[in-house]
Amino acid sequence: MGGGVAAQDATVVFGMGLGSTEPALCPQRDYFGRKCFTIIAGVQQPIVAIGTIMGPVYAGLVYDINQSYHLAYTICIPSITLGAVVCFLPILLNHRSACDSPSRECRR
Repeated sequence: MGGGVAAQDATVVFGMGLGSTEPALCPQRDYFGRKCFTIIAGVQQPIVAIGTIMGPVYAGLVYDINQSYHLAYTICIPSITLGAVVCFLPILLNHRSACDSPSRECRR
């Protein structure tokens, strides 16, 4: 019975994490423009892939040691929140994009 609850918890957290990736990309695309966004996404996606691979392994290891996901949640939720804040910081601060030139070329 306890394993089913853990699986449900994991499914909810995985679904929220996966479902939040697309809405997070839309403001970046609108803010930086198409050309810059492709470069940014190309850099971001491998980093996201590492987290996608290591997150469940880490959570499983924590569960195996502690018989609880509490520590995994305690560490992962603040780091994910920090990542979201950093992702939206330029938009929240209303900074102009490096791609706001008339040619819309990305400065490197």
